[in-house]
Amino acid sequence: MALPNRVQYLNTVANPEITRDNRRAQEEEKRRLERSRQEFAKKTAARNNRMKMSAVLTILFMATALFVTIFRSGMIYNMQKEYVELQNETRLTLKNNEALQAEIIKASSIGEIAEKSIALELVSVGQESAIAADLSRNNFMEDEPLVEQPKFTDKVFSMLNLNFFN
Repeated sequence: MALPNRVQYLNTVANPEITRDNRRAQEEEKRRLERSRQEFAKKTAARNNRMKMSAVLTILFMATALFVTIFRSGMIYNMQKEYVELQNETRLTLKNNEALQAEIIKASSIGEIAEKSIALELVSVGQESAIAADLSRNNFMEDEPLVEQPKFTDKVFSMLNLNFFN
């Protein structure tokens, strides 16, 4: 039995292998924790990058869809405008056509034609003012004979009085 106030001094020297193992274990634990932190940071950065990229792609998709929608709406607006213009032109053409038909009916009446011819002092043409042509004979003038034009070289040589080709 030991005395309560006494300290036993048996083997009180620290074992260097135990402290070395403890230090190694602590250093190994620190390295493992540091690697774990680095891996966690990499995973977090990769996740954040994926989230940013998905946000950018979503914004890009929405902008593209908006552009296409606005572009198509503009095309539809232009087509409607052209349609209304064509309808207006069609109505105007139909009104002009009706007016022209009324004018044709007026102009085709013989009484109207007679009145206009009297107003213009037109003279009716009879058979005596017609020209008769006999198509069985040749009513045209005779052709003039073609005279061959001298060539440029002939003109030059004739001016020089050189008669090589005669």
